[in-house]
Amino acid sequence: MNIPAFFQNNILTLERIVEVINDGGTSSSTPEELAGYYAFDAAREGSDNAGDIDSDTIEAHMDFLAEAGARFNYAEAVALSMVYVVELQAGE
Repeated sequence: MNIPAFFQNNILTLERIVEVINDGGTSSSTPEELAGYYAFDAAREGSDNAGDIDSDTIEAHMDFLAEAGARFNYAEAVALSMVYVVELQAGE
């Protein structure tokens, strides 16, 4: 699983994540990659079982991020997030 570098060494607030997404992402991650990983990570943190994470869960976290002011391609971010979910559920 390739975690975006932005998340690897940073303790981030929601406000900072929204700011970076709205600024066009980072040199190595698009806004959609950042939003996708955010939603995946939030879903993983809130779940006791990887098998419980589904697209509805991801979309709920994506909605929260959008409501906080983040602007990104929603469908693309959900699709990227689901790649992380599949990898987690496959044990990668």
